[in-house]
Amino acid sequence: MAYTPETKTVADFVADRKARVLTIPILSAVTIEASGSTTTDNIMSYLVGGKGYNTLQLAISGTGTLAVTLTGSVDGTKYGSVVDGYGSSLSSIATGLLAANDGQCISLNLPLLAGAKLTFTETGGSDSVTITAKLCCKA
Repeated sequence: MAYTPETKTVADFVADRKARVLTIPILSAVTIEASGSTTTDNIMSYLVGGKGYNTLQLAISGTGTLAVTLTGSVDGTKYGSVVDGYGSSLSSIATGLLAANDGQCISLNLPLLAGAKLTFTETGGSDSVTITAKLCCKA
């Protein structure tokens, strides 16, 4: 017996609400001074519903340079770096971001955690950067 894959259009998925997409603002016009940083609250509750399809979009302005890193927690209280089973870091999400990267979308393929926080750091050392960050996930 041959397998016949099910085919659906985007309209079919939208119609049965399987592809509802949410956009969640996590930072709004936050200025990070030279060598400074800011960390989000726990964002994992948004990401779990995404079933692995999660995206971070950044609006970036200013002359600073931005890095985005992840800290994770299994108990939701103690946060640390995240590594895979081979010891390779999963904490670095993006580095070297400039105003020219304004609007960039970054795929977030994260392991299941009770807590996940993103830290945004100005890494250039002499200029500030202003960011707005939004998560996009499947409901």
